[in-house]
Amino acid sequence: MINFYRTYIAEGKAFVVFSIVASILLRSQLLLDFETESPATADNSGGYLWELLFSNLHMQGTVATVLGNSFVTLAVCLVLSFASWHYSLIREKTFLPFAISLLVFSSQQRFLLFSPYVIAALLCLTAICLLFRLYQNPRAQRGVFTIGTVLGLSLLFSTQTLPYLSLVLIALAYLRIFNLKNILSLLLGLLFILWIGLLTSIPTGHLHVFIDYLGQLNNIHFLHILDFSVAEWILSALYVSMLGIVTVNFQFNIHKDKIRIRSQINFLLLLSFIFYLSYCCLCWDPNFALYLSLGTFVIPVSHYFALTYSKFKIIFFYLLIVLFSGLILGQSQLF
Repeated sequence: MINFYRTYIAEGKAFVVFSIVASILLRSQLLLDFETESPATADNSGGYLWELLFSNLHMQGTVATVLGNSFVTLAVCLVLSFASWHYSLIREKTFLPFAISLLVFSSQQRFLLFSPYVIAALLCLTAICLLFRLYQNPRAQRGVFTIGTVLGLSLLFSTQTLPYLSLVLIALAYLRIFNLKNILSLLLGLLFILWIGLLTSIPTGHLHVFIDYLGQLNNIHFLHILDFSVAEWILSALYVSMLGIVTVNFQFNIHKDKIRIRSQINFLLLLSFIFYLSYCCLCWDPNFALYLSLGTFVIPVSHYFALTYSKFKIIFFYLLIVLFSGLILGQSQLF
């Protein structure tokens, strides 16, 4: 059992193939469910860049919008997989970050929508991954400026990014680069993109977007957890349990990783918890908060399953796949 798991799942490509096939089937099924409403029209809370680039995409038909979302999802999977490999966050070679993220972000209709929050989430996850290369870097100003520009682009797609910008300060502390120069570099990068967006909005006639879309932050969802369906309660219990198991396991085995990796994995776990707490209790867009929570949890959970040699954990992995598949197959009755 252990050799099969190590060869075909933890280190092999069998689970990647399974995730790709499952993703295609799930997206095809969800595509058939869009009979009256186009995914692109389901979310009209986009910022300037969304209005400029994608606001009329729904006129091209449902297939175009689903394909657009598929490309963004693929980009998210590649970003998380590349970060895991490039920064050696997992000690052994594995394709689990790509496979898990592809499977999760193809599992529900809310993740199939091509909307501003999907692109904003991609940019936020990219910024988080870019932070990892700055660990204890005494000259991190240029890198922090780049991260500020990426977050600025995210803000131009969706204002839902704004409430979470303060988390970057926590990231700087975790990476041991928290100082005044880096904070100013972050603000300069952010303001640089916003200033360019403001200047370009005048000749294109989108100046009103900069003024109007900030008002969207008034639409706050309090205690979204009270509106959960049966499936959401089950999936939430499963997710919180996994978050707790992975966190406790990592703390018990933290001595096996380098100090840099300890800080980065712990930071991802903290972000997962904060984003999910925001999703349940206080957020401006529940889907955006959930997307970020799942996205930041992909690498820690991949770390957990990629390094296991325990039969108990391997059986637990198989049970999770079966349970997850059962919930997805029955989501039309539960949601």
